[in-house]
Amino acid sequence: MLRILTIMMITLTGFLAWSEYSAYGQTYIDAEAYEDGFAVLGDDGDIHLYDKDSRHISSIRPEGMSNARYMCTVGDAVVIADKTSMSCFLDGKWIGMPIPGDIAITGIEDFYGGVIAISEEGMLLFWSSPFDNARTVSAGIRGRFRDIDSFGDRCYAVTDSSEVVTADLALRTHVFDFNSCYSDYYGEADIVSVAAGSTSVCIAAIRKDGSPAAFISSGGDVWSERSMDYLDGESRMMFDRKPYCVTYREYDDCYVMLCEEGTLFHLPACSHCNYPIFTGSGEMTSMAFNGNSYLLAGEGIY
Repeated sequence: MLRILTIMMITLTGFLAWSEYSAYGQTYIDAEAYEDGFAVLGDDGDIHLYDKDSRHISSIRPEGMSNARYMCTVGDAVVIADKTSMSCFLDGKWIGMPIPGDIAITGIEDFYGGVIAISEEGMLLFWSSPFDNARTVSAGIRGRFRDIDSFGDRCYAVTDSSEVVTADLALRTHVFDFNSCYSDYYGEADIVSVAAGSTSVCIAAIRKDGSPAAFISSGGDVWSERSMDYLDGESRMMFDRKPYCVTYREYDDCYVMLCEEGTLFHLPACSHCNYPIFTGSGEMTSMAFNGNSYLLAGEGIY
């Protein structure tokens, strides 16, 4: 009886937490570590701030932008963008960051104290501060950008043609065609996301048969396949859920793929130590880590 009561209490606690965090009745687009907690971009264009335990603190309404779709955090600043405009929230004020020409933004990322963006036109744009004009360069890609990430002075982006673009602070770019070089070894891979780590970079992909895949490189040209197997008790299992994105967790040097049904698949430095966490959170499409805390965003907040 005590065991049944305990299970009921745990279940009820989880339900109440989920109900509270999902009270906005909306979809959440992006999540980033911010100060001691997290910043989450809602589909209403507002920025919602959460603590490390995923408890809602406050919300910020952007000025002059009602349809923000991209977000990154840089120190104590939050930067948001839609396709044609970008703004920085710093010291309680909004600062406009002009986008040159007719460029359409499709993603932003913090990069060495500034902001780097990808565009529909295959351009990279870099603002060293919210008060500076952007520097731009054509990445020379065939496909369209899908994702971008950075660590230190290294930046990586991936395209829907399975290209991996490497960029440095001078915006010198190098394009690597993954499938042209590796399809004979690994089969064709549809790259969906990229994460930059302290000494490596990881791409998450989907194979033609719909199964997940991950590849890791020290610099973006030579890639090793990461097995999708894991140990469940004494049984060796094969992970089979499609990834939405991959993120680097710095404190324990681990890549984490966010997959279908809110499942987290961990790829630690030990190549035989993979493990999944089945959160039961529903469909989540973005995640962020802050130390050993994490937040998932999508159909709700977890």
